[in-house]
Amino acid sequence: MVQSDHGNLAAFIRARVLAGTLPTSGKVCCACDLIIIRAKDVEYDVEMADGRAFLFHQPCLTLCALPGRGHISMSNGNVVLLLDSAPLTWTSQEDRHFRLSQVLLRRGVQPVLVFAEPLGPHIHARLQASGAAIRVINYGKGIPHYYRELRKVVKAFSIATAHIVFFDYFSALPWIARLSGIRHVIYEMQNSGELRARSWKKALLRLRTWLMTNPVTRVVAISEFVKQQLVNGGVAEPKIVVRYLGVSTGRFRPYPEARREWAARFSVRPDALILSTVSYLRPFKNPQLLVRACRELAASPHVCSSR
Repeated sequence: MVQSDHGNLAAFIRARVLAGTLPTSGKVCCACDLIIIRAKDVEYDVEMADGRAFLFHQPCLTLCALPGRGHISMSNGNVVLLLDSAPLTWTSQEDRHFRLSQVLLRRGVQPVLVFAEPLGPHIHARLQASGAAIRVINYGKGIPHYYRELRKVVKAFSIATAHIVFFDYFSALPWIARLSGIRHVIYEMQNSGELRARSWKKALLRLRTWLMTNPVTRVVAISEFVKQQLVNGGVAEPKIVVRYLGVSTGRFRPYPEARREWAARFSVRPDALILSTVSYLRPFKNPQLLVRACRELAASPHVCSSR
């Protein structure tokens, strides 16, 4: 392919698809399980109004299409994840979004990930390898701006479902999504904080929550504790479902040699107590508790090693 203009390239691919003459290399991309099609080295998506979607696969710089020459069913609409984040490193959150995007594509649904800021090239390419389209809308630029940009995404991708993550449950996002034409609005609570207000202040906050979450069709709580916080805050309990955060047991599993290797690395006795943690150093994570625990252990015969 020698086309360089976005519109010309999209028209060129459309004509080849409809004619049934778009050649494939016969290989499957190991990152996204899509059939690899030879194409020009470009960086943008080709969005086709007739329901066929082709994604430029950043890691191998080839054009990927779903089996069946890229046909994606739009009968039930596609899904947008509205994420109040812009990750600088790859974490378990990004891993979940990557795997979710892969599953949605296999079921004929196009995922769109909307971040608050542009991603670094490595994170952008890795997420896009899942088959997801990546967009940027900053809620900090105001509600009118977010509404206008989200409307563009809804029209471009035939969005029927929005999954909101990292925003406060009392934000305007559910209403923005509904007014943008999205029929199903899901809110997932992953933010920190506890409702401490009492009397009339609590009543007003609960009323605000009820109003702002009215368009939400389902609320996901990641624990029973979070569910109770949402109920106390004014979220209608029948809307809430508890779904615990999980990890891939294929990647994370007990390692029998860990104790011996740690003992050798940090020169501790084989029977010593080893305490390790991996966490964000943020106030709501209460990292000071780890320091206090180590101080108490240091006063005992045991050895504490923290990382």
